[in-house]
Amino acid sequence: MWRTIVSGVLLLFSMNACNLVAVGDYSNDPSYFGVYENRLNLFYLEDAHGHGVANVHYVCDSGEGYTEPDGAFYFYLGDSCTFDLIARIVDSRYDRLFLRDRYGDGVPGVSYICENGGEGVTDNAGYFYYQNLIGGEDICTFSL
Repeated sequence: MWRTIVSGVLLLFSMNACNLVAVGDYSNDPSYFGVYENRLNLFYLEDAHGHGVANVHYVCDSGEGYTEPDGAFYFYLGDSCTFDLIARIVDSRYDRLFLRDRYGDGVPGVSYICENGGEGVTDNAGYFYYQNLIGGEDICTFSL
């Protein structure tokens, strides 16, 4: 009986310990996400369905451009990049957007601030909050 209880408690603690270990955090280890100094890096801006968000104007410290058809954008480690996020849909008040790496994984731990109230760090899925009212826009800056 005691062995069963002890085994159950150990299993519970080991499961909780696994949940406490972070997969990776951009602010602590950008190289985990394929981002390195002195080199042009890329991330993707994607919607909740995993589709790239194209033609979003962005300005980074190192240059500016528009996201590619697959949502790709380019930056150097240490850049601040500002995106002009214009409302893209009409069937929902908010369009969920995510930062993804080249493998399609979310990029957690990226600091951001948006003009209309969203600020913080991206979550484990790379999600960030921004205000996307129908017909409106939000300007969000990421510290990459």
